Parts: sequence; structure tokens; C-alpha cells
Amino acid sequence: MRRALLAGVMFLTATVLLGCERLPSDLGGEDVAEPIQFYGPQPRWIEWSWQSDAIVYELGGRLIVGRGEDLKDAVQITGTGRYSYPSWSPDGRWIVHAYKRDQFRQEDLWVRSSDASELPRQLTNSGARDYAPKWSADGRWIAFFSTRSPSNHVWIVPAEGGEPRPLARAWPNEDSLSWSPQGALLAYEGGEQVAGGIWLANPDTGQSWMLFDDIASERIPRWRPDGRAVGLINYADGRNVWVAETSGTGLARPVTSVGDVRSFDWVHQGRAIMLLTGDGTLLIQEARPEATPAVLREKVVGFRASPDGRRYVYVLQVDTYYRYYADRVPEEW
Repeated sequence: MRRALLAGVMFLTATVLLGCERLPSDLGGEDVAEPIQFYGPQPRWIEWSWQSDAIVYELGGRLIVGRGEDLKDAVQITGTGRYSYPSWSPDGRWIVHAYKRDQFRQEDLWVRSSDASELPRQLTNSGARDYAPKWSADGRWIAFFSTRSPSNHVWIVPAEGGEPRPLARAWPNEDSLSWSPQGALLAYEGGEQVAGGIWLANPDTGQSWMLFDDIASERIPRWRPDGRAVGLINYADGRNVWVAETSGTGLARPVTSVGDVRSFDWVHQGRAIMLLTGDGTLLIQEARPEATPAVLREKVVGFRASPDGRRYVYVLQVDTYYRYYADRVPEEW
């Protein structure tokens, strides 16, 4: 009896640690996961894999991976708890995420397999809050924010493990860390001398520099797929998307004129942009301000386009719950 009880406890422990609980795969319609019905924050932190063949997201304190053509093959890779900010490794095998240990906002970074086949490993353990990690495209680095001293900094840690170090002073906006497609440079908000602006940092040399020298109200940098420019939302221009080449000219130009942009992603190899406005309208247009945007969806509360620009996931709020959908970017884009 004691042996059977011990075996049951070991099985339950392994299930929680590995996070191998599975969600139903027959979900109906275009749903990525079952509609959730609870009061609280919306499903968050949708992240595509670098290969554009899977997504990971947080759903009610759990991390879930969706795969397949319609992303219906959904697997819960954690138990139910305080999991957040997932980010893929370039090879798609691993996911780094934050885990909140207690009510004092202490968070650590962990790495776990994307198919829940291996035990997770702890990456940081500072007693402070380490959060919003982003895995570099070359697989070498993980950048994150931390409240450890010096706080309000971007920190960097080798993906294989090691001692974290501060990289640059930044505003701790969870959407502001963006790695170049080659993984050599990190774009982020804020810097050493001014409040605001988009900066670049080199994790190998530790150097950082301001990308723009004539604007101080940029947010949410997104690298263009060719790695030669960074897009951003310019609050001084009515929340339009601007872009600047990374050649060091310090000049930027607008690529949208619709205004009130809350988030955006590049599609069609950077020749077009998907953007979400404040009234929940999801638009797509060529990357030039005189282009006429086309409406894709309405009443959208969040979206992410895949790195290859071929698919996107969006979230609708229906009554008291949220619902995920997957779709193809229209062929003309």
C-alpha cells in the first residue's frame, strides 16, 4: 500500500514538473485553444517560434504551446501557477519564461522543453524580479529586465547558463526588447542620457548607442526582417509607425499615417505592416504613409504575425471570455 502511494505521488510530481497535461486537440472552428471563462487579465504574451511553425502563450497562469497548420494541437507545458513571458530558442526546442515564486514579486527565469519532455532548469535566482526574457536569434544570449541592483536595466545571461550582467539602462516595458534577426544587436527603450528613445546594444562588447537623435518618444521596437532597420511607434506623431535604418544616420521616417497604433508586426519581408489601433481594428498596409490600409478584423484585443509573415494569431473578447484564432495573411500581402 505504501509503495503504491509513493508511486502515485512520484507520478503526480513528475506530471507537475514536466507540465505534460494535454489540452483537447478537437476544439472546433479556428480556435487555438478552448475559450476561457474567467474574470481577470486577457490571455497574454503570444510568441511565435523562429520557424513560424508554433506559438506559445500564457493562459490563466499556464504556458501552452500550439502547433500544426491551424495551431489546434495545443499542449500545456507547465502546471497552473505564476508562469509568464515565454520566449522561444532559435531551434524551437526550448522556451525561457519567468516564474513568480511568491507574493513579494520575486521572479526567476527558467528554461524548459517546448514539448514538456524534459525537466526544466533554473536560469536565474537573484531574490529580485527577473522578467520579460527574450532569446537571441543566434541562440547565445537571453536578455531580460530585472529589479536587482542596478535596477531599470536590461540584463544579459548566456543561454547555456552563467552569471548575468547588466547590459544597458532601459525603461522596463515588457514589449521593448527586440533582437535583430541575426542576433547580434538588441533594440530596447530608454538609455543612459535621455528618458525615451530607441537604443541598440551589443551584448559582446557591452556598448550601447541611441538609434535616433531627433525623437524622444518611441516605443515598441520591431526589427525589419532584413535586419537593416527598426520599426517603432512614435508617440510624438500620433502613434504612427516609423522606421529608421541602423546605418547610424539618426534619421527616421513614417510608414503609416492612420494614427493610434497600439502594436504592429512586419509582414511580406518588411514591405507591409500589420497594425492594431486603439479601437480594436486590425489593419494591413504597404509600409509607406500614403498607402491605404485594409481592414482584416475588428474588435481585436491582441495579435501577433509569424516571423515569415504568412500567418497571424489574433484574440477576440466574447462576452466574459477571450478566444484565440489563427489565420493566413492574405496572398496579396
